[in-house]
Amino acid sequence: MHAYYMHRSRLGIADVELSADHANLAAAIRGRIGAHISVVDAHVGSVLQSSTTNRVSVVTSDPDEMKAVAETKPVVVVTI
Repeated sequence: MHAYYMHRSRLGIADVELSADHANLAAAIRGRIGAHISVVDAHVGSVLQSSTTNRVSVVTSDPDEMKAVAETKPVVVVTI
């Protein structure tokens, strides 16, 4: 087993594929928050908001954007 996969699995990191539902939610996030939100950040927001866990952690260099796209989803933002 690849070391990256083992490390990733131990941390509980999910690999979420982009789907039509996620794309639609990302577009809705940009519509609500504004076009200044990047498409990539909006897609991260769609994954955050679609998560079934109670709390999600995000490692980012732009904590304000992640908090914005999470909207009402509780999120722990770790700034790098």
